[in-house]
Amino acid sequence: GDAQYLFGKSYMSINRIYTENGFDGLNKYFTDNWGFSTDKYAVFTVSSLRKFLSLFNGISITVAESIEYHSSSINLELDKGYQSLSGEKVLNYLMICDDKYKEKVLCEIISSVLKPEYADNGTKLFKNFANYSETDISIIDYSDASDTLKTYCYADDKFEPLPFYMEETDEEN
Repeated sequence: GDAQYLFGKSYMSINRIYTENGFDGLNKYFTDNWGFSTDKYAVFTVSSLRKFLSLFNGISITVAESIEYHSSSINLELDKGYQSLSGEKVLNYLMICDDKYKEKVLCEIISSVLKPEYADNGTKLFKNFANYSETDISIIDYSDASDTLKTYCYADDKFEPLPFYMEETDEEN
């Protein structure tokens, strides 16, 4: 299930915080708990994220541990390690992997989408992003940030997971 976070006096998933309180409530949660806020957002449903990810020729992620998962809606078998997968497989993995791996997978998805081969098609990529998500990021916002995004596409070092989401290690005393 979804990870639960303290919001006010109760624990809720990020999705529930957004559903019940909108972007302002989610932004308040980030400010109160993590010390940052944002003035823009994008929200994907599973279906819209599936459509968006299907636009790419493989998304490179690290599968933390071999997985064999079969249900009425998902059939997934993956070996452990770094690999290029279809958007469908990445999304299925994201839905079933342990919560402690999700941030790293999301960072790897962003890094796979913002690659040099997509840098020169940024406007088309943004239009697809806007069409498949609920967002308040406008084409003007994109235009203002397009040079920075293009630079990022060509950068060698991409996102790294934040320390509080890193995999726990066993330390001997």
